[in-house]
Amino acid sequence: MERIDKTSPFSPGKPVPVEFFVGRGNEIERIRRSLNQVTHGKNENLFILGDRGLGKSSLANYCLELAVREYNLLPVYCSLGGITTLNGFTKKVLESLVKSSHDKDIIDGFKSFFKKYIKETGLGFPGFINIKFQATNEELESLTSNFLPIIAQTLKTIDKYGKTGLFLVLDDLNGITKLPDFAHFLKSTVDTIAINYGKFPLFMMLIGVKERRNDLISVQPSVGRIFDIIQLERLGEEETRCFFEETYKSVDVKIDEDALNDLVRRSRGYPMFIHELGDAVFWCDKDDHITYNDAMFGVIQASQNIGHKYLDSQIYQAIKSEKYHSILKKIGDAILIEKIGMEFHKNELKKLALDESESNVLDNFLNRMNKLGFIVAVPDKKGYRRFANELYALYVVLQSMER
Repeated sequence: MERIDKTSPFSPGKPVPVEFFVGRGNEIERIRRSLNQVTHGKNENLFILGDRGLGKSSLANYCLELAVREYNLLPVYCSLGGITTLNGFTKKVLESLVKSSHDKDIIDGFKSFFKKYIKETGLGFPGFINIKFQATNEELESLTSNFLPIIAQTLKTIDKYGKTGLFLVLDDLNGITKLPDFAHFLKSTVDTIAINYGKFPLFMMLIGVKERRNDLISVQPSVGRIFDIIQLERLGEEETRCFFEETYKSVDVKIDEDALNDLVRRSRGYPMFIHELGDAVFWCDKDDHITYNDAMFGVIQASQNIGHKYLDSQIYQAIKSEKYHSILKKIGDAILIEKIGMEFHKNELKKLALDESESNVLDNFLNRMNKLGFIVAVPDKKGYRRFANELYALYVVLQSMER
C-alpha cells in the first residue's frame, strides 16, 4: 500500500532543511566566530571546501538561517552557475542582493538606491517580489568597477534598518574560477577593504571543491591567504547514526538497531548517500517501523536512484568504449557471485574471463574509472582498488543483471 499520509524528512539531491540539519559542530563553531566578528564591523572571508556529496550547500543553508536568527545579518545566497564574466558576476550578486530581504523598508531602500536597474515583474508568492535587474554592458562595466562602493552603500542602507552586516554566500563556482580576472578581483576587493575602509561588516563565503580554489590560486597565489579554509570531511559514524535516528524520530518512525547499523555502514558518512538511503528506506517501510528487510529493499531502491541520477550520465554515458562497458558488466557478475568484493586487486579482474582486447585496456579502464571518481585506490594496499561507495557496486550488479 502506497504511503500518502506522510512526508519524507529526507532531501536527496537538495540542501537539507534547517530543522533536520545535524552534525558539523566544529565547522559551525568556526563559522559562528566569523558571524560574530562581522557584527562588530569586521570583514570576514571563508572558503568551504569539500568533495561533491559532502553537504557544502546544506551547511551554507544552515548558516544563512543562523545569520538571521542569531546575528541579525542580511543573508544573500548567490549561485554562480553558468557565470563566466566579471560583469555577469556583478549582475548576479546585485540581483541576488535586491531579492534577499522580505523587509519592506529594506526593499524600498534598495529600490531607491538601485532604481535605475530594477524592474518589478509583478507579484510572486506571498511575501516575495519578482525583481529583474537590468543593465547594459556599459552600465555593468561601471557597476563592476564600483563594486566595493556599492557594497559599502548597501551596508549603510541595511544598517539604517537595524541589520548588523551582510552575509554573502557564493556557490556553484565552476565557471567563474576559470576566469583569471575573478581571482584578481577577489584579491583587490579584500585588500581594498583592509586598506581603505574601517568598519566593513561583510562576510563573504565561497563554496566549492578543492579544484575551484586551485583555479584561483594558480592565477593569484594570494587568494590562498585571504580566505580562511573549512575543509569538510565525511560525517563520523556517531554523527551519521544520530542523523538517521533523529530524522526518523521526527516523523514518528522507529528503526531497528540492525537496520540502523546497516544504513550507517553503507552511507559511509556522505550526506548525499545518507539522504538517498534514508529517503528510499522511508518509502519502502509501510508501518512506521523499519526492519532490516525494509532497509535492504531501501538499499536496492537507493542504489537505483543514485545510479540513474549520477552514474548513468557520469559513468555509463561518459565511457564510450564497448570494451569498458563489457568489463563493468563482468565486474557486476563477479560481485553477484562473490568472486570479488568492494576491494579487489587488478590481478583479480584479469581472472574475470576477460578476452584479450579487454585485458589490453584494463589499465586504461581503471585509470578512467579513478578519474571519474567511481573507483579509488586503497591506501597502503598496493594494486588494490575499491568502489568509491558500496551503492555504486550494487548499481553495477543491477546493471549487469539487466544487460
